[in-house]
Amino acid sequence: MSIKRKVNAVNKLFNELEKEVQLLKEGTGIMCIAGCGKCCFKSDVEATILEFLPLAYDLFIQGEAEAWLDKIQSSPERQVCWSLQALATDQRSGKCTQYPYRGLICRLFAFSATLDKYGERRLSTCNIIKSETPEAYQKADAWVKEGKPVAVMRHYYFRLSGIDHRLSQQYYPINQAIRLAIEEVMAHYSYRRPRKAS
Repeated sequence: MSIKRKVNAVNKLFNELEKEVQLLKEGTGIMCIAGCGKCCFKSDVEATILEFLPLAYDLFIQGEAEAWLDKIQSSPERQVCWSLQALATDQRSGKCTQYPYRGLICRLFAFSATLDKYGERRLSTCNIIKSETPEAYQKADAWVKEGKPVAVMRHYYFRLSGIDHRLSQQYYPINQAIRLAIEEVMAHYSYRRPRKAS
């Protein structure tokens, strides 16, 4: 499968996820706190190469891939995502500069469910949502327990692996995953021209 077809397949999966997340948000009122980027400041976020292939492809098409590679390689000690733009020094306020191309982990966190050891769904959300919007959190928790529609993390990662097993099995620190995705795209197009967007 070509890079472009993989990118299209990942984007299709992301679009389906967005619909499920929207149902949860509309049904319960759960949402991120305005201006909060606390989860993006975590230094231990890991991701697969495949979930950042759409970002890498866009950077390549825009002619920004090499600049991003230089940026990532010049500061290997940086652990928070290079897409994060901090808005203050409080380690909470920030925004994603590549929001339409964020990875699967970024899309799932706070608005999905995990499966416990009994196979029961459990809401996976952040402590800030729990503490600052307790009513919405309680509604979302009840929504999940009642079996209403919610994205299940494991199911989406399984579906991601169906697109490209090799690029979806290994988890890397987020910046390394982005770097490897960019390198994957650049290697693919080193002797080919990208086709026009479809």
